[in-house]
Amino acid sequence: MPLKKALQASEELVDSVNKGLVQSDIIRQLGVEILSVSVLSIRPNPETSKALEADAREKLLLAADEAIYHRRNASV
Repeated sequence: MPLKKALQASEELVDSVNKGLVQSDIIRQLGVEILSVSVLSIRPNPETSKALEADAREKLLLAADEAIYHRRNASV
């Protein structure tokens, strides 16, 4: 699962991990029953975090530039 999707889809991640653990033969052989799974946090490493922030910042700046462009065109 790509990092961006994982950051936005913790419920899907929990379901996937839970399903994998419940179906695991090793877990079953140990006599362990999985009752629930929780994902407490998903954090990228610092370099990836900076890259994600830069991408989001670029999108915000692009939207702002487009708004300025439309306002200037409307005023002419």
